[in-house]
Amino acid sequence: MKKKVLIDVRRKLNSGIGRVTQWIVDNLTDTNLIEFYYFTFEENIIKYNLTESRCIVTKAKPLSIEEVHETPELILKYNFDIYLNPQFNISPFITTKTITILHDFWYLKSEKALPTIDDVSIRLDLKEGNYFNVINNWLTEKNAEALMTTNGLIKYKQEKELKNDVLDLIWSQLSVFSFFSNSIVFITEDVKQDFERVFKKKINSTVISNGYNHFFENVQSKTQDIFLCLAKLEKRKNILLLLEAYEIYYKKAINPVELVIAGDKGYNNYALKVLSKIEEMNAKNIPVSFIDSANDSKIKELFEKTLALILISEYESFGLPTVEASLAEIPVITSNNGYAKDFLSNETIVIKDLNPETVANALLEVQNNYPLYKEKAKQAKQIVIKTLDNEVLKAKWYNLISNAIDE
Repeated sequence: MKKKVLIDVRRKLNSGIGRVTQWIVDNLTDTNLIEFYYFTFEENIIKYNLTESRCIVTKAKPLSIEEVHETPELILKYNFDIYLNPQFNISPFITTKTITILHDFWYLKSEKALPTIDDVSIRLDLKEGNYFNVINNWLTEKNAEALMTTNGLIKYKQEKELKNDVLDLIWSQLSVFSFFSNSIVFITEDVKQDFERVFKKKINSTVISNGYNHFFENVQSKTQDIFLCLAKLEKRKNILLLLEAYEIYYKKAINPVELVIAGDKGYNNYALKVLSKIEEMNAKNIPVSFIDSANDSKIKELFEKTLALILISEYESFGLPTVEASLAEIPVITSNNGYAKDFLSNETIVIKDLNPETVANALLEVQNNYPLYKEKAKQAKQIVIKTLDNEVLKAKWYNLISNAIDE
């Protein structure tokens, strides 16, 4: 009898986790031993192009109180052998073997970039008796001692003293994630090492990089009309710093091009600051625009007129936009982290000292020397294709799932 694997497909398609989920859905197909099913919302069936007969439809949102009990009950009801969860929220009542993915560890490395509890409450629509109350109650001192390394426990106790509600939520979520995941997939070795400095090693953990959508291999920049930033409006993405840098660039450039920012509005407080700054710049005739939640077709349209992609996050574990831009042979300006740091340091402009002047100078540099950076972008494309071979990534996933089933 074939084993049944349920993939969680509830995230927005054009979010970072959504794009990773899309790759999993598109590339992991039935074998002689495994059948794949999808745990999703009604509206995501068409968006992800899912086979409707294989869908378990729910209204339980990630990080909602319904997530605590309804999700584990549904998974048990249909007798799934594996629950593949491409996000780090997980119910402490899950009993099915679970494979989870950890995309980031910035929450405990860049605490100053965390949103406020009010922003979290608005974004996640938190209510009384919510999901986070449940997992906060689960993280007792005894559980912390069992899960964390010596250094991790020291850090946890120090940060508990800060009485920061968001930090408390992060610690609780990561602890539940660590305990209830049978297997953890880290998207980079750096994320794995960061996690294992704080939490004790999981025997069944592995590193599998994000894959990419082949759609972008056939996209080409036809004109150089815009600088493009693909990023959620959140503090760690350094959008306000980018806007300040763009003002400097705009004053210095002989033929300045427009800046376009495309992505989810993220957390309310920071998003309002960004949108207010854009409005202020537009009033001074400085050409900046924001596009909310661009899909693949819109990104293709933007790529076709992009001079360079900019992603200058304070912390970025992978940075999928840099991969997608490289596939389209678009020059990339990035901060010193993620995939670009590890594989494209010679083919992109990597800014190690992030400040408005250095970013503005990078914008000028790529515009003034476009043929050079276009050639580097072509080289970057070949590196991406070689290092993120889809067949290799698929083989790793099938092997991981088979091992989890056989445990």
